[in-house]
Amino acid sequence: KSEVPKENDDSPKSEARPDSEWSRERLLKESRRFNIDLTPRLLYARGSMVELLISSNISRYTEFKSITRVLTQISGRLEQVPSSRSDVFGTKHLSVVEKRILMKFLSYCVSEQEEEILKHATDKSFRDFLRHEKLTDNLIHFVVHSIAMVSPDAGAALGLSQTKKFLESLGRYGSTPFLWSMYGSGELPQAFCRLC
Repeated sequence: KSEVPKENDDSPKSEARPDSEWSRERLLKESRRFNIDLTPRLLYARGSMVELLISSNISRYTEFKSITRVLTQISGRLEQVPSSRSDVFGTKHLSVVEKRILMKFLSYCVSEQEEEILKHATDKSFRDFLRHEKLTDNLIHFVVHSIAMVSPDAGAALGLSQTKKFLESLGRYGSTPFLWSMYGSGELPQAFCRLC
């Protein structure tokens, strides 16, 4: 239990307060209340691993939670990435013109075949391809670092396939395309062993 002292309480800080330092003893005592994953891994909701877990019925041995939002760092602050239609039109970090350009680009990525899109960018980097599609620097940051999650110098084909994977996974299990294992990524091999 966390006890919050009253405003006029002059007693020393309680060890149960959230802002007090954690000692080794307290960490060991509270160790059942949290999980530290040494190799954290996010899964795309329509990724190959999730599809394998569902098709092999291993998903009954695991628990996942949907990531509630995707953030990116802009000008030293964390900002929410506009990934769905409601996010795009609700964000204050994009101008009205940028919102229209972003929605047009994301719709284009989902509706067109990759081969059709890549006719314009066979040897371009992803950043150059986005500039060719008339995205602003602000939009390029969102798309490269938070939607496609590739290097700006990565090839256009890789960037587009990652963008498409992100967009296809949106809305399957939540408002973002990502899932994470409730009890760490070590739970996945255990689930496969249970099936055997």
